Amino acid sequence: MQLSRFAPLCVAAVWAASTLVSPAWAHDEATLDAMVSAHGGQLRMAGIYHFELVVAPAAVAGQGVPVQVYVTDHLGQKINTAQASGSVSFVSGTHRTQVSLSPQGDNALAGSLAQRPKPGTQAVVSITPVPGQTGVQTRFTRLQAKPVVAGHKTSDHSEMPKEAMHQH
Repeated sequence: MQLSRFAPLCVAAVWAASTLVSPAWAHDEATLDAMVSAHGGQLRMAGIYHFELVVAPAAVAGQGVPVQVYVTDHLGQKINTAQASGSVSFVSGTHRTQVSLSPQGDNALAGSLAQRPKPGTQAVVSITPVPGQTGVQTRFTRLQAKPVVAGHKTSDHSEMPKEAMHQH
């Protein structure tokens, strides 16, 4: 049968295609936590975006604890947030605090908390990049601050092995 000659080729093609969409191309939390962030926050993927969540270490007099979410694409390029809206829900046990976010600067949204979240707090960031678009959401399962590296672009993948990078 002629078809049997092509069977190994078909199997190889299916295998090759499946590796291109494998989860290895996506960033898991450990990979994102290992990345250096531009503002000292944690990184998570949300659809075609990277969100960097930054919670200030202390309250600013009369303003509460600043919360910022920086938005970039997967190559670290800033995404304009001038028309964006969003929120962050901080969850610790049964206690939930929601912070509304407003555009701030080139690629950030900002709000404030009455007090800094406790260790072990989870955060859910929801952002609608442009009015009328479908919003995107991601979860930060364990909040942690990271050192800031001056001049380093957020999530530019320079610290990742080439095989771990995904294509766009």
